Amino acid sequence: MPGPRQPTDLVKARGKKHFSQTEEDQRRDQEVHVQPPDRAEPPRWLGKKFHAEFREIGEILGISQGHTVVVLGAGNLGRALMENFKFASNGFQLLAAFDVGESVVGTTIGGVNVYHVDQLEEYLSAHKVSVGLLTLPQRAAQGVADRLVAGGVRGIWNFTNREISVSRPDVAVENVHFSDSLLTLSYLITQREEREEET
Repeated sequence: MPGPRQPTDLVKARGKKHFSQTEEDQRRDQEVHVQPPDRAEPPRWLGKKFHAEFREIGEILGISQGHTVVVLGAGNLGRALMENFKFASNGFQLLAAFDVGESVVGTTIGGVNVYHVDQLEEYLSAHKVSVGLLTLPQRAAQGVADRLVAGGVRGIWNFTNREISVSRPDVAVENVHFSDSLLTLSYLITQREEREEET
């Protein structure tokens, strides 16, 4: 039997399907579970008089809605986001990742199973997914975005540095361009240098 540190879902995905219900319940009881966003508590350093505002801001931002996300592209950028970005504290549960690379399909990254992208539609039909996070090659971005929209995803967080569009007005797209951030940084550096030269 695999060690107790492996999540039950991972053990079952790797082929151990004959847990008794008691065994499975015992294993799940020992696993760490992230607090759902709707029960998020204000940080300790925040005064009690601000707790109501904390929860109200969370409601406005939708972090208590139970949003879910899947990552498309488990290469360097996808891996970095899965291992380091705090999805849960931002109101999102990271469900799964998809890729085509034989070296990553069937593994886990940041505690999340990586599936082959051919399984995307099947996964979307079985799970409620709010957002698709794209960290795949540019040439595949639009096609995968279309598949996500067809599968019922309501938002796309696009890190491919290529504009994508969707035909449905009820689907939100956030195109992230690293060049915008780099140009902003360049501007700020230049402004500070000019101020220093003036003094």
